Amino acid sequence: MNEWDKIQGEMGNSGSSNTGGGNNNTEAGNNNTGGGIVIEDNSPPTVNIIIEGTTTNSITVSVTAEDNETGMIENPEYTYYIKENTANTYEEKITNNNSSYTYTGLKQNTTYNIKVEVNGDEAGNIGIGENNATTSTVTSALEQGAITFTNLTWSSGKASITINTNTNYYIEYQQNGTSGSWTRIANGGRIESLSHGTTIYARLTDGSNSGEYTSMDIKDENPPTGTITINEITAESIKVTVNASDNETGLATSGTYAYYLNSEGTARETSTSNTYTYQNLAQNTNYTIKVVIKDQAGKEKEITTTAQTEKEIVTATVIDQNPTGFYGKEVVNYGVTYDNTAGATNKWRIFYADEENIYLIADDYIHKDYAPSAGSYEIQVNDTYELSMNNVYQNYTGATNINATLGNKWLSKYYQDNSTSTNENIRAVAYMLDTSIWNPIYINEYAEYAIGGPTLEMFCESYKDTHPTNYIEYRATSAGYDARWQGDTYDYALTGVPQDEYNSIYIKSDYSKVDAMWLASPAEVGLIRQNHVMIVYYDRQDIRRWP
Repeated sequence: MNEWDKIQGEMGNSGSSNTGGGNNNTEAGNNNTGGGIVIEDNSPPTVNIIIEGTTTNSITVSVTAEDNETGMIENPEYTYYIKENTANTYEEKITNNNSSYTYTGLKQNTTYNIKVEVNGDEAGNIGIGENNATTSTVTSALEQGAITFTNLTWSSGKASITINTNTNYYIEYQQNGTSGSWTRIANGGRIESLSHGTTIYARLTDGSNSGEYTSMDIKDENPPTGTITINEITAESIKVTVNASDNETGLATSGTYAYYLNSEGTARETSTSNTYTYQNLAQNTNYTIKVVIKDQAGKEKEITTTAQTEKEIVTATVIDQNPTGFYGKEVVNYGVTYDNTAGATNKWRIFYADEENIYLIADDYIHKDYAPSAGSYEIQVNDTYELSMNNVYQNYTGATNINATLGNKWLSKYYQDNSTSTNENIRAVAYMLDTSIWNPIYINEYAEYAIGGPTLEMFCESYKDTHPTNYIEYRATSAGYDARWQGDTYDYALTGVPQDEYNSIYIKSDYSKVDAMWLASPAEVGLIRQNHVMIVYYDRQDIRRWP
C-alpha cells in the first residue's frame, strides 16, 4: 500500500458523519461530514529519458513516466524538446502519445540537452525529465578506404573516373574547388568529361553534415606513342612521316613534332605537321632521325630511326635539269683506267656545268697515278709533286693547234678562231683538250666528255656561281691570261682563298698526289716553260695562282 493509499484509508476511518445517534446536527448549519479535510495529488509524475542511440545527425530517446499518487492516465501525452548545450532556450519538436522519439537534422559532434514533458497523472500533473547526448562525427574522407577513386579512363581528350566509399554515407563531389555547391553521386558512380588538370574534391555526408574532403588530380601521365616511316630517300634528303597518337589528352595543337638529326641540340623544325624532309644531307651517309612528339598535357615522347642517303648518280640528263646546282656533288666509283693504286676507290666532283649542259668531272685531274706513263711521258716529281707539262706533252703527236679540237660543241663556246697559235703553250692546251687521250681514261655513263682540265673561263665562272659576292674575274691578253678578285687589280697571280675552301672543288688539303690543277688555257708565252698552261695551285698557304 503506497503512501497515497495509506492516507486515503486513515482518512476513511476517522471520517464519521456523526449520524449514528440520529442527530444529523445540521440545524446549526454545520456540515461536518468528514472531519473537514480535503486530500489532493499535487506531485508530478517521475519522468526518465533513456538515450537509445545517436548518429551524426540524430538522437533517439525512450521515455518512462511513473506516478505513485493517483497514477498515470491511460494514454499520456509526451512533448519533446531539444537545444544545443550552449543555447539558452529549448525548441519544441513534437507532442504525441509516443514514449519514444528520434531527433533528426542535428549537427555532428554536438552535445544536446533533451527535455520531455509528460501529461500526465490522474490528478492532471505534468512530469518533466531531462538528459543529454552528443552526436557522432561524419567519417573523414581522408581515412583509408573512406573514399577511393578508381578506373581512370580517357576518350577524345576527356577523362572519366569511378568514385567509391566503404561507408554507409552519401558521397558528394566538386570540381576545382570546395566553396561552391556539392553534387551527390551514388557509391560506385562515374564522373565524366574531365579535363587534364582538373581536381576532384569528394566528401562523405549524412544529408546534413559532411566530413573532411579528399581530392584527386586528373592528369595525363602517359606520353604519346609513335613510329617513324621513311617515305623517300635521295642522295641529299630523307622524307619522313610520323604516325603518332595519344589516348589521353590527345596530341598538342602546336609544336606537336620536333625534328632532329643525329645529335643536334636544336630541332631543325617544330610544327604541327607529321611530315618533314631533311635536306642538304651528304650522300651515302647513315643518319639518325629523331622526332620528339608532345601531347596537350606537355608529355613528350622521343622516337628514333636510322636511314642512309643514296649514292648520287649524276648523269648528263640529270645535270641538264639544273646545271649549277651540281657544283661539288660527288660522283662515286667514277672509272679511271690509269689508276696504278691497287684497290683504289676514286671520288669525283662535278666541277662545272652551265645551261648548255657543258660540265666536267673534277677532283685531282692529272696526278702521278692518272697521267700516261709510257714513253717519255715521265712525270717530274719533286717535294711538292709538281707536274711538268713540258715532260708530259713533249712527245704529243696529236693536234698542233686549238682549232683541231673545236669540233666538240662545248669547246667553241670558250675558244675563238683567233686562238690558233702553234707555239708550245697553245700546243699544250691542245693536248689538254684532246678527247682521244682523255675519254678512254675518264669518260663513262656519268660524263658526257672528258678533257685534261677545265679552262680558266670555266674555273672562274664556277667560282663566281658559288661565291657571288666575292668572285674571280679574268681576261685574255695578247701575252696570256691574268685574273683578279672582284674589282681588284689584274695580276698573273691570286692569293687569299678562304681557309674553309679546303677539300672543296677549288682547293685541296691532300698533296700526296698533286699540288696543282692544270687548266686548259695557255699561259703567257715564255713565263714558265715547264708548264705552258695556267695552273691553280693547291698550296699550303691557301694561295691560288696563275703563273
